[in-house]
Amino acid sequence: MKPRLRKWLLGSLLLVGIPGGFLAWQRLRPLPVIPPSLPAGLSDPEIRDALESQRKTVQSKPDSAKDWGELAMRFNAHAFHPEADACYAQAMRLNPTECRWPYLRGIFLLGTDPQAAIGYLQQALERAKGDGERSALRMRLVETLLDANRFDEAEQFLREEEASTPNHPRLAMNRGALALWRDQLPEAEAFFQQALPAPAARKKAAIALATIAYRQGNATQAQSYQAIANSIPQDALWENDPLIEISTREVGRRRKLQQADALTAARRYEPALALYRECFATQPDELTRMKIGSTLAEMGQFAEAESELRSLLEQNPAHGMARFYLGIVFLGQSEQLTQRGQAESAQKKLTAAIQELQQSAVSPSEQGLADLYRARAYRILGQLPEAESAARQAIAARPELVGAYRELAVILEKQGKMEEARQASATADGLTGSTKSPK
Repeated sequence: MKPRLRKWLLGSLLLVGIPGGFLAWQRLRPLPVIPPSLPAGLSDPEIRDALESQRKTVQSKPDSAKDWGELAMRFNAHAFHPEADACYAQAMRLNPTECRWPYLRGIFLLGTDPQAAIGYLQQALERAKGDGERSALRMRLVETLLDANRFDEAEQFLREEEASTPNHPRLAMNRGALALWRDQLPEAEAFFQQALPAPAARKKAAIALATIAYRQGNATQAQSYQAIANSIPQDALWENDPLIEISTREVGRRRKLQQADALTAARRYEPALALYRECFATQPDELTRMKIGSTLAEMGQFAEAESELRSLLEQNPAHGMARFYLGIVFLGQSEQLTQRGQAESAQKKLTAAIQELQQSAVSPSEQGLADLYRARAYRILGQLPEAESAARQAIAARPELVGAYRELAVILEKQGKMEEARQASATADGLTGSTKSPK
C-alpha cells in the first residue's frame, strides 16, 4: 500500500473512532471532587465571604492543590474541622510532595486521634525541604511523641535535631521535657533555663521550672517561676511553623475578639473597647458585654462599667465574672468618693464591693484576686481580722500572687504582728527580687 493511501485510511479510521473513544474516555475520567459546603448556621458575613470566595476558586480549578490547601486553611482557621480535613486530603492527593497539608491535618487531629496525627506529622517531616522547615516539623513530631509516652522514638529525633541545630531553644525545651519525664530533675532544670528566654517557650518553661522547684522543696522559687508564667498570656509560635499561616486566615467576629483581647493585654484599652463594641453590635452576647464592662473598669470609667455589668447581671444574676468586675468598679468608685471627702458614701461602696466579690463564682486564678480585693476593702473599712482572713485565702488560691503577701504584711503590721508582717513581706520580696520590707 502506498504511504499516502495508508495515511488516509488511518486518518479515516481515527475519525470514525473518535466519538466512541471520546465517550469511553469521558466514562473513565474521574468525576471532579466537589468542595465541602459551608457549615449550616454560619452567620458571620466575613467568614462566609472568605470561605465562599475560595470555594468558588476551587470549583473553577479543581486540580489545584494550592487552592484546595487554601480552602482547608480557611476552614481550619474557623474550627470547621470536618470540612478542613476533606480539603487537606484532596490537597495531599493532588500534591504528594507538599509538607504543609499533612502537617496541618495532623495538628488538628491531635485532640481526637493522636496516633493518626503522628502518622501525618511523620509524612510532613519526610516531605520537608529546607533546614528550618525540617527542624520545625521534627520538633513538633517530638512534642507529639512525648505526649504519647513514646520516649525512645522522641529521643531518636532529638538526636537528629541536635546534630543539625544543637543550640536551638526548642531543642532545649524538648530535651528538658524528656528529662522531666524520666525524673532527671537537675538535667531538666538546666534545659528549661536555656529555653526560658525564648518568646515561644517562656510560659511553658516557667511552668516546668515551677514544677521542678516544688518537687525539690523550694516553694519560694516555685512561686517566682509561677508568677512569670502567670504574667504571660501565651507563648508565641515557633518560627517556620505552618500554623502561622492558619492564624493569618482567620477573619470575622472571633478574630476581632482575639485582637481586642491582645490589645487589652497590652493595656491599649481604647482600641480594644472599640472592637468589643463592634462585635457586640453584630452579636450581643454575655461574654462580649462582660469584656466591655471590664475594659471600662480598667479605663477608670466606672459609671459606664457599672451600667454594662448591671445590665449583664439582670440577664444572668449568676454571672460570676460580672460580679467580680462589679466589685472592682465599686472599689474604684470608693476611692473617688474618698478623694472628694464623701467618706460615708465611700464606705457604702466598699461594703457593696465585698458583697459582690463574695458572690463571684470564678476560676481559681480570679478567686485569688477576688480575695485580695476583699482584703483591701476590709482593711480600708478597719475590719482587720476579716482583712487578714481574706488575704490568707488569696495566698491559698494564688501562692505566687505578690500583691497578696504585700497586703497581708500591711494588715498584720496594723494589728501589731510585726514578725508575721516581716515574714509576709520577705516572701513577697523573694517573689519579686526586691529588698523592701515593712518598718
